[in-house]
Amino acid sequence: MFALGLPLFGVYVIWRYKRKGLLNDHYTHLKIGTLFDGYVEECWYWEGVLALRKLAMVSVTMFASSLHQAMAAVLVLLMCLVLNETYRPFDEERQNYRWALLRRFDLCAICANIAIM
Repeated sequence: MFALGLPLFGVYVIWRYKRKGLLNDHYTHLKIGTLFDGYVEECWYWEGVLALRKLAMVSVTMFASSLHQAMAAVLVLLMCLVLNETYRPFDEERQNYRWALLRRFDLCAICANIAIM
């Protein structure tokens, strides 16, 4: 419940502020800015996508057999890498470009590490 409910609630709260046009308001940034700050405006929901990635990885490690666990984890991470490259959710102008690059290398390194196992 908490693994899916809290991220969905966070995305819902952000959506309510976005619908009212208050995402760029100073008070909104003070209140819930950590949930959407650092992403481009079109990807305000990306924190929920990251939570789903974590939930998928936990599900793979808990429910997949040991034989298929590594391959399923690589598949989940590759899908996340494709999503990151397709949508480019990180605001590279506000954040350091190296930070966004490190996120991409992080996913690649995890995929390579699991594939070697």
